[in-house]
Amino acid sequence: MLATTESHPNKIASAPRIAIVIPVFKHSVLVAEAITCALEQDTEFPQVIIVVNDGCQFSETDRVSRDFALAHPERVFYLYRSNGGLSAARNTGIDFALTTWNSVEAIYLLDADNRISPHTIERSFKILLSEPEIGWVYPTIDMFGQEEGGDFDYRGAYSILRHLRFNICEAGSMIRRQVFDRGCRYDESMKLGFEDWDFWWQAIAVGYQGKHLPESGFQYRKRFASMLSSAERDEVEIKNYMRRKHRELLTHSNVLNWEHQAAPRYAIVLSDTQQVILTSDPTQQERSISRDEFIDYYHRGRSMPVRYHRSYFLVFTNSTVLSFLLQQKLIHGLFWRLEQTQGTADFSVLNIEPSSNKALVIEKLNTVSNLDMGESEHLIMTSIGVMDRCLSEKQLDWLYSLICSEPLPKMVQLLLKIPISPWAKMLLTGCADDLISTFKALRGSMSSDKSLWDWHSSYLPHQSLMFEDARMVLDCAPVYPKLAEAKKPLQIGFVLSILEFGGVEKVALNLATVFHQAGWEVHLFVFGSRMQQLPEWAQVFTTINFYHEPGMSPWQGEKYMGTKGDAWSSQEEQMTAKGLLSWLDVAINFHNATVNTIMGQLRRSGVKTIMSLHVHDLSPWQRPAGHTYLTLGYEHAYDLIVPCSQNMADWCHAMGIPEDKIVIVPNAEGYPLDSNTAKQFIMARRVRRNSHNKLRVLFIGRFDRQKGLDRLVSVVKRSRQLQLPIEWKLVGKNILETAQDAEGLMSLADLIEPPALTTAELNQLYGWTDVLFLPSYWEGLPLTILEAMRLGVVVCASDVGAVTEVLEHEQTGLVIPNIEHEMYVQKAIALLQRLLTHPAELERISQAAISRAAEHSWNRACVDLIAKLENLISEI
Repeated sequence: MLATTESHPNKIASAPRIAIVIPVFKHSVLVAEAITCALEQDTEFPQVIIVVNDGCQFSETDRVSRDFALAHPERVFYLYRSNGGLSAARNTGIDFALTTWNSVEAIYLLDADNRISPHTIERSFKILLSEPEIGWVYPTIDMFGQEEGGDFDYRGAYSILRHLRFNICEAGSMIRRQVFDRGCRYDESMKLGFEDWDFWWQAIAVGYQGKHLPESGFQYRKRFASMLSSAERDEVEIKNYMRRKHRELLTHSNVLNWEHQAAPRYAIVLSDTQQVILTSDPTQQERSISRDEFIDYYHRGRSMPVRYHRSYFLVFTNSTVLSFLLQQKLIHGLFWRLEQTQGTADFSVLNIEPSSNKALVIEKLNTVSNLDMGESEHLIMTSIGVMDRCLSEKQLDWLYSLICSEPLPKMVQLLLKIPISPWAKMLLTGCADDLISTFKALRGSMSSDKSLWDWHSSYLPHQSLMFEDARMVLDCAPVYPKLAEAKKPLQIGFVLSILEFGGVEKVALNLATVFHQAGWEVHLFVFGSRMQQLPEWAQVFTTINFYHEPGMSPWQGEKYMGTKGDAWSSQEEQMTAKGLLSWLDVAINFHNATVNTIMGQLRRSGVKTIMSLHVHDLSPWQRPAGHTYLTLGYEHAYDLIVPCSQNMADWCHAMGIPEDKIVIVPNAEGYPLDSNTAKQFIMARRVRRNSHNKLRVLFIGRFDRQKGLDRLVSVVKRSRQLQLPIEWKLVGKNILETAQDAEGLMSLADLIEPPALTTAELNQLYGWTDVLFLPSYWEGLPLTILEAMRLGVVVCASDVGAVTEVLEHEQTGLVIPNIEHEMYVQKAIALLQRLLTHPAELERISQAAISRAAEHSWNRACVDLIAKLENLISEI
């Protein structure tokens, strides 16, 4: 009921610019003080006061409110509603003001037990008038009543990032009308408190920011028991609700952009340009200051840390090193890794050196005593905490020991070994020397003046720690330092344990190539310390990242259906891995047991999660095991399961995975090959076959139990005993499990060649051979089969996995049943003898194999997956 219109129907105020909304429930005496404060505002513009009685059971509340409305009929308006809570009362007053007066430009919310000074409204509104981009003006909170607990000083630039972690804006703020016009209202379902914090998050989501008003005159009544104290008790529950509600606001992209704008975490000191880059992404270098400006920037943040920001992580390097790391796609991952090591080290050092083979290796060492510090280090990261400690010390031996053979600080070294030689061109000026010279400049410019005295206290951490706000908001550590573009393509991460060009890795590289061609950005994550150099055709990744800790050891955790998981994942480790991956749109796991443990968290944070499945392993007791069974245990954590064959898809469905979650991506060849090159190899083989009567047989793969090492050894030996005209090549890597395996393989040492890794090496092998022999005990759908068939090689393989989805016995290849050892050897020898005596049969199957292989391509294989991903992303 509106009391004033009931008594004075012709006394509605005209053209007010400000509406002060005062909700009241039980504060029947205190509300008089709040209304009086509102009436006593010294302003140059008209305003109205709207008192909303939220169904208070005290008759005094109604009487006091009516008396004010009757005494000031053109200024005070009294509304009565049934009890709905504080949010409902505020919304009632807001909606009444906005619908009654089009002239209202802003609304000030004043709770019934608080007070404001006569100039609070005037000063707040002037800020809104002068800064149209500001959505609301918020006060310093001066508390009265409970004497302990302090007053909160929110001075300094407003930070969205800080506001996401802390409720820095009291409801006693002035809010621009446009914020409400964009649909922002107080959440009436929030009855436990913090509804004002939720409102500010809504305003942020529609594009507004706040502005602090120092000494605003706002006074907050603090009592031992209040709605605020109750809200603090229920804080976890309330925050979880807000996080779920505002999931689209709390994304990595938003949070890191806000951090970069207001509180860049890195200060990168460049020795060659004498510039300091302030950034949260080492590739974004638009904000650069001189060394002298940096000294002032540092000391201002040191003397007034709550009001002024300074970057927490100090990085010393040169522009050539940064450019090189960017060129190698390693810069984001290395900065993330160095930041992660800062949790246990005073100084984190990056050193780059040539690799002795074609592998890229990152080693983490907890000492740098083997380095000639001051001359060879390429990058050093430390923190302002370490620097401040050095600045306050009188003795400098601790810091100066950096350039000694046995440094005193805690050191961590990342040793980057790269299979190319760029370091000769780098400016190796010695980062430790530059760090010390920067320290001397900071020390020489220190002022004896103390921080300005302020009677306000603050519960907020120093602004230099705002990188921790980002970690808290995203629930991870550290936050991956890559800013998103305004109209970014889909970001897809490929997660592997190793990258040495086995079948699973080749699938990942080919899928990445297809997705890159589709216009998406692809990123490589190796949960290990090394990888082979990427072939030219797979140079598609925007970033390459490594993460490895000693505790990452699959097959040591609890079992699921006979298969052990990874016991690595403590909560801290999970947060670290989440920080590495949570910025992605899509994360695809390629048989990494460790990452299973965080996929559920990634999915809850908005990342679409996929498991790529390829093969069932067999235990020593011939029991099916491996990643397929682990995936069943984590099935709820994945949006999609992507098997490599129909055979695997049928198994997944039979084991309980919903049909709608299964998308088949049938394997194709392991590397690209143009048709003209393929024809040349096929023609060359035909010519060679006519010139001699020997059969060339190739085994390519690991020398281990899975690949049928014992069968291979027996078949080769038997062919030699029978003096069959067969030339053998055994190409692969030794992974020997028993002494008996080693003895058998050594007997064939004259046939063994090292693994073939490059496209040229593989083409030469397939071009040389007539038959590819794969006597495996278990497989998925080997890519080598399709690679060989493409070049007209006849494949002779065990009937395991999905082999028969591409090999039809005596039509497109030769299939041997997965039978007892001696029978297997006899069958294999018989098939080879048949090819020797019937060369026309060999040519017929060769031609059929070429046609069958042509039906497989990665672009065709990925059609359904790409469509499914697009649908999933569109649902976000």
